[in-house]
Amino acid sequence: MSQVSGARDASGPDGSAQDWPPSRPGGLGGAWRIVAAREIAVKLTDRAWVISTLITTLLLAGSFALVPVLNSRDSVQVVAVTTPEAAAVAGRAAAGALPGLGPARVEARLFGTSAQASAAVRDGVAAAFLVLDRGQWTLLTGGSETGALAAALTAAVPAHVLERNALEAGISLEQLAAGSQLRVVPLDPVTDGPAGQGAPAARVAGVVFAFIFYMSSLVFGMTIAQSVTEEKQSRLAEIIATSVPMSAMLGGKVIGNTVLAFAQTLIYVGIGLAGVSLTGLGELLPSLPLAAWWFLAFFVAGFVALAAMWAVAGSLASRQEDIGYTSSPMMGIVVAVFMTPFLVGGQWLTGVSYMPLVSSVAMPMRIVAGSAAPWEPVVALALTVLAAWGLIRLGARLYRNSLLRTGGRLRYRDALRSAD
Repeated sequence: MSQVSGARDASGPDGSAQDWPPSRPGGLGGAWRIVAAREIAVKLTDRAWVISTLITTLLLAGSFALVPVLNSRDSVQVVAVTTPEAAAVAGRAAAGALPGLGPARVEARLFGTSAQASAAVRDGVAAAFLVLDRGQWTLLTGGSETGALAAALTAAVPAHVLERNALEAGISLEQLAAGSQLRVVPLDPVTDGPAGQGAPAARVAGVVFAFIFYMSSLVFGMTIAQSVTEEKQSRLAEIIATSVPMSAMLGGKVIGNTVLAFAQTLIYVGIGLAGVSLTGLGELLPSLPLAAWWFLAFFVAGFVALAAMWAVAGSLASRQEDIGYTSSPMMGIVVAVFMTPFLVGGQWLTGVSYMPLVSSVAMPMRIVAGSAAPWEPVVALALTVLAAWGLIRLGARLYRNSLLRTGGRLRYRDALRSAD
């Protein structure tokens, strides 16, 4: 392998070698801005990337838009009644909406006699017949599926009876129900399951966050690696290095792609939060917005660290076919982050929520589950930032030592041992 003359990073005005991240403000001048602007412009003019982003955005927005449409298309279940009191109970069931699921599709239809109401059920005109006979509420059902209807009426009947009894006793409903609430407090905020407390909601949120992190890291990471390899293979890197510090080349690529990745992720998260809010699902997941914003913060810190190493993967390769080998460490990290919500739970989830990069998914999961104290995301993010700084410094050294070396694929150990 040969080392091209001038492979050293360009020097600053005082003759000292520049480094990235810069040790002082303005250490790279405006060179990194030019590289970053070029990276952004190339991606924004990539028709395939733009179309895929638009399609994903439309699918995400459309999935939330379909929720009220599907709810409105649910068939109305008619409840046959013969008394105003039974009609009032059916009306209470219709008003008992569940967050995110819309109001129960229940309609009371008054019939003159019990025989007429029973005939309506047998003929399929009504789904069920609600009747009060000798102090006992009874729901007579037909052959149609009435599980959801029965559940709604089962909740409505006690509420109606309590209110009626309270009025007859001359007291308020609040007084009658005083002391009847059951408070559920877990002994341990982290229970069994991948997400601990609130496992189902936290698991779903974790899968979504992990998928976003996985896709963004792969798409933009491979873009960085392929771009660096292409410049190295075409000897364009040698020309650029004569006028632009290699530290600025690396910094521009990292910053440019980080801006794009963050913007894309922000769009997806914003649409998701808006959809959750508009469909009422936010009432089921009150901590989801906070977890989403923390995920964005973790994502930026983690992606910057990975972006520097993706550039190193490209600089170690001598052709595009080598990237699969040189990028294997980053692939392993990305896959580990993606598998977090599927494999880790209980006390293990608490532990890995402090692990840099993995915490990008693990800590938001704990926030959704309600098992993370307010100070924990701050500490975990600080650890991620420190790890990112270390990886950036390591990546800058490997990048300088390998970018202009030709003659075949390099190993990380070879690049690390090379003299700066």
